[in-house]
Amino acid sequence: MNLIDAKINTYCEEVSEQDSNLLKELREYTFENEQVPQMISGSQVGNILKSFIKISNAKNILEVGTFTGYSALKMAEALPENGIIHTCEIMDRHVEVAQKFIDKSIYRNQITIFHGNAHDALEQLQSEFYEFAFIDADKSGYLEYY
Repeated sequence: MNLIDAKINTYCEEVSEQDSNLLKELREYTFENEQVPQMISGSQVGNILKSFIKISNAKNILEVGTFTGYSALKMAEALPENGIIHTCEIMDRHVEVAQKFIDKSIYRNQITIFHGNAHDALEQLQSEFYEFAFIDADKSGYLEYY
């Protein structure tokens, strides 16, 4: 089901900030190797997240649901040098792919993946302070994550 006219989507893609080569590579990898590649956030969502981070001056970010790492890498582009992203992912395969791409990036020291159940990770991280959170995991668990 297409909710947005293809012409509008094309226009948005053309006038929006373009992805880095690494993000393009990650997006291609995701669509070639994942069973449900449309779970990737994509450049339009990523650019909105970057805007939110920039206007809020957030430097400590929490993400619930890493998938293949696209959104974490996209958000990292908006971080100051001392900024961090803690991201949670339960699936082994997704952690492996995300870590591979994070390790290839200049943000490898700013992004930490917490592997396992997000509820457990959130318990472990409850003493941390985050200025921005992106919850994009198990949709039925949103209220509990919040």
